[in-house]
Amino acid sequence: MGSLLKAERLYIMMVWPLLAFSILAQAQGKKKISIGYTAKEYSVAKTTPNGVISCVLPPAMLKADDTNCRLYLYAQNDLRKIPMELVYKKGKLPLSTVPVESQVIYSVSADDIFFKEAKAGNYRWKWRGRARVPASPITPVTGKEVKKVACWFVLVSNKKSYVSDTLTIAIK
Repeated sequence: MGSLLKAERLYIMMVWPLLAFSILAQAQGKKKISIGYTAKEYSVAKTTPNGVISCVLPPAMLKADDTNCRLYLYAQNDLRKIPMELVYKKGKLPLSTVPVESQVIYSVSADDIFFKEAKAGNYRWKWRGRARVPASPITPVTGKEVKKVACWFVLVSNKKSYVSDTLTIAIK
């Protein structure tokens, strides 16, 4: 009898976290942020117009009093498995007004954030790798050219996090 109770307790201890995680994931899934890119690919030589990366919120995701929001843009290339975080040199990424309906809350030209060498501007990248931080996710790695970059947004508002899908941009 005692071992049956232990087995039931063990089962409950194992299943409860999975159930709680599932419920939380479903609740956050209803309020999902989106990422978009307006071009087909990113052209390093700029032979075609490069696009704009944007973050879109669904209708009424945030309320007007949700002023404690922070948006992060991450990118990871196909050669390094360490994500890089975009840093706005003046502080937080500048968001548009808090949306009531589905709207773009942040957009940035790919030319402003993707560069092969460090340049003066409003943006830089940081990462947790041990090697020196590359100028941006499209910076060649040990002589190899980057072929694609995966990007995603994370919105933190009132201690809740929302993550967009991953957008893969081909680099030509």
